[in-house]
This record gives sequence, C-alpha cells and structure tokens, in this order.
Amino acid sequence: MPSGNHATILRGISRIVAADIGLHQVGVHDTLTTPNQDIIETRLLPGLLMLDGCLTGIDSPYIAVFRPTRSVMIGSRISSPIALIILVLSPDKDRSAHVQWVSRVARFLRQPNIITTLLSAKSADEVTALFIVNQDQSRAA
Repeated sequence: MPSGNHATILRGISRIVAADIGLHQVGVHDTLTTPNQDIIETRLLPGLLMLDGCLTGIDSPYIAVFRPTRSVMIGSRISSPIALIILVLSPDKDRSAHVQWVSRVARFLRQPNIITTLLSAKSADEVTALFIVNQDQSRAA
C-alpha cells in the first residue's frame, strides 16, 4: 500500500479495489472521495480507520484491509497517524445489510489483540484467515 497524504492513499486504495472487483478506478475513487457519498470515516481505535459505504456495481459485500508502508495522517478530522485502514463496501441496493456488515466488522476489530494481529500479519492469507475464522465463529454463536 502506498504511503503519503490523504489523496494519495485514497487513489492507491481506489486502484487496488477497482482492479480486484473489476470496476473502473475513477468510479471507485469518486465514491471514496465525494463528500456527498455515504462513505463514513470511523475511528474505532488509535491508528485504525474504517471507511465504509455503498457502491453501485458490486453484487456482494467487499472488505479490504490496507496497511500503509508507514503511518500517515488522513483527513482533517483525524488527529493521529493511521497504521491500518479497513474498507467495507456493500451493494448500493441493500443499505440495511450494509449496516449489519459494518457492525460485524466493528465488533470483530474491537476484540482483544485483533489490531495487533492484523498489523503483524506477514501475508494477505493471514489477514483473510482471521476474517474467515471470525465469520465462522459468528455463525456458530
């Protein structure tokens, strides 16, 4: 994940997400940067930023974890450096399911040691495994 200012970080995220879900980068970037969009920046814990919103063109929820190469300052409302960015996107057609997804991810991120584990993960597979295990535990509960 590239480091830099807020705009650079969001461009990098947009490029990665667009390539991953097969949408045009400009559309994803516009969704992440347009003030009128439903993207919400949430500070759950120091060093963590969660971006979420609804996006036209996707059929199922999309969760991505980004670790800037160094802690960065993002946005004017956030006063401490960000070391971990979580992005939750949902199809625009199902906003109620989006709220449920965001709540589940927020609960997961508040579990003891999850942030530390995400920050120390050596690969994308390790991060994915954490989310899969959490999803399996949520279903069993």
